[in-house]
This record gives sequence, structure tokens and C-alpha cells, in this order.
Amino acid sequence: MKRLEKLYKKFLKFNRFQFIRDTSLFLGTEGIDEKYREKVYEYYEKYEFLKFLSLLRSVIFLDPIKALKFSGRDLWDLYWILEFMKEEGMIDTKGRVEVDEELKKHFLPIFTEKEIRKKIARSLRISSRRIDLLSTEDFVKKLGVKFEWKSEYDQLPISLSSACFIISKISERYPIQAPFLFVGDDDFLSLLIKVIYPEFPCVVVDADDLLLRCLKEGGMRLGVEIETKKVDVRKKKKIGKKFFGFLTNPPYTQGGVKTFVDFGVRSMGELGGMCFIEIGDEAIGTRWLFLQEFFTKRNLLVDEICRNSVKYFFKNVHREDEIVKERLKEMGIKIGRRDPMLMASLIIAYHIPWKVRKIKEKTIYSYV
Repeated sequence: MKRLEKLYKKFLKFNRFQFIRDTSLFLGTEGIDEKYREKVYEYYEKYEFLKFLSLLRSVIFLDPIKALKFSGRDLWDLYWILEFMKEEGMIDTKGRVEVDEELKKHFLPIFTEKEIRKKIARSLRISSRRIDLLSTEDFVKKLGVKFEWKSEYDQLPISLSSACFIISKISERYPIQAPFLFVGDDDFLSLLIKVIYPEFPCVVVDADDLLLRCLKEGGMRLGVEIETKKVDVRKKKKIGKKFFGFLTNPPYTQGGVKTFVDFGVRSMGELGGMCFIEIGDEAIGTRWLFLQEFFTKRNLLVDEICRNSVKYFFKNVHREDEIVKERLKEMGIKIGRRDPMLMASLIIAYHIPWKVRKIKEKTIYSYV
């Protein structure tokens, strides 16, 4: 990890020079001095640690043009990373990437959702098409682990296809083998991601003793190690370890989202990190405005929203579940075990570890 951090610091220094040098050529930058461009870079354009590594990984392992997908910007960013890599001797005179194997070992391989579905189906000895009919509850049962989802912890299993999608987004967006935190895990995603990345360094915190025991047991059945800690995030602010990313599926209330996300953010290190947050609109409504404000105060830069990408099959866990099922039945609508009862979205955000200040914009056409 120290090598990656050193490389990142060198890139920031070089990229600051590139930005100041080249933005003088951009639309609407006539008369804008170097001091102003330095402030713009420092507050707005400086790469986060994981964003830099995402772009670097994509250039190393994919076609350079595809790397644009990971920068979210334009060809200048591609040119800057390639120029930096050439300066560091990571690209030869013919433009071919030359990176040693030790550096490559730091990165997670990128797997598509289709590849992830196949790997998980193979581990369960089922066809990949069957995944669409199963939930994470079925996954746990196939492991021979007995777990009951409980109303008191607002637990409910997601569909297995949703779990595959979430893991595919982690594979796509989280670039390195670095400590990752699950703030609650009644979806058993820490086990599922170990099917794809057996050495993935993750920790699960949860208040449910049974869940933690089942995760340990499931890990033994899969032949992988799961590190767990009993933590009530309502009472404890963080654990001692620092992480580069976290995933949480909190209670779908304003207070639930704030409490679980706060714990994840406090667990980040000085280089920031990446957040994967599952949120359903059960009891939020226009309180989303307050959550947007909360995200801004916590320096969470929302980078992607995967709308309605998380599906729950019907399961009678809460008292109101059976009530609404019976009321729909009276209206001629029968809800089966494989019918959806709730949809949620996956939000992917960067935690920015530096203070972002406002500076006065020049014109609406000033691209700096």
C-alpha cells in the first residue's frame, strides 16, 4: 500500500503542473492567472486516491480509451495519466504499458456482472439463470447455515441477482486489495464477495450475535475467513482500524441512513475512500433534501446512483407485510414468494478527505 500512496503523491504533484500548464488552452480561460488555476485544482480538480487508482488500473488492464469511463471526465485526463505513466517508466516508447507484477498484485481484477453470476452459480452448483429466482436467504440455506431475519433489526434478504449486481459495482469501482468495511451485513454480501475474491480484506460490524456467528460458519463452509466485530453503531462511533471503502444497507429512514453512513465515514483514513450505500424510499420521501445536505456536510461526493437496482422478494418479517399482502389479495392481486415487495437504489460516493472551499467563478463558459 505504501508504494501506491507514494505513486499517488507523485501523481498529484505532476498533475498539478499539468493542469496549470494545459488549462490555459481551455475555453473561457483567457486572462485567468496561474494562482486562480492553482486554487481550482486544489479544491475541485484534484484526484481522490481511489479515483486515481481506478484510472490507473483501467489503463493497465483495459484499453486506454475505456479508461475514460473510470475518470468520468474527458480526453485530457487520459492524456495526463498516460503522460505521468510515461514519466514513471510505466509506458515504453511504443506506447505499451510495462508494469511489474508486484504492482499489479495490489489491484483487484475487474469482473463483469455476468462473470460474477457464473462464479456464484458455480459455487452453489446451480445454473446462472437460477440466480434470478433466488434470494440471499437461499444462498445461506444452500451453505447449510441457519439464520432467521428479524424485525427488531429491520432485517430482510435481498435477491441474489441484486447481490451479484452490487458486487459487480464494487469490482468495477473499488480498485485495490485494501481494507473494506461492511456496516451491517444481513445480506451476507461479505460471504458472496469472498466467492469472487477469496483474499478480499474485509471486516463486518453488526449488533446481531446470531448474524456474526452465521457469517463465521458460512465462511468455514466456503473455506474463507470472515473477520467480524460486534458493534452497535448507535452507541459506538468507530472501530480502531481504518478502511478505504464501506458498504451499508441501513434502515430506510433518515436517522438510519445517517447513523450507518456516519459510522462508515468515521472509519475512513486520511486518504478518503469509496462508499456503497443501499437506500430504499420507504420512509424518506422529500427528506431526501436533508440527506443530500447530510452527504455534503460529510464531504460525500455522489458519483453514481443505480436506481431500483436492489430487489427484495416478498418475505413476511414485519407485521405490516402480511397486512398489505392480505389487502392486495382482497383486490384480486396475489403476492407470491418470488414477487418483489420492495426496490432500493445503490448510491456510490467518494469521501473527499480535504476541505472544499468556494471560490468565485469567472464566467459560465470558463472551463477551469
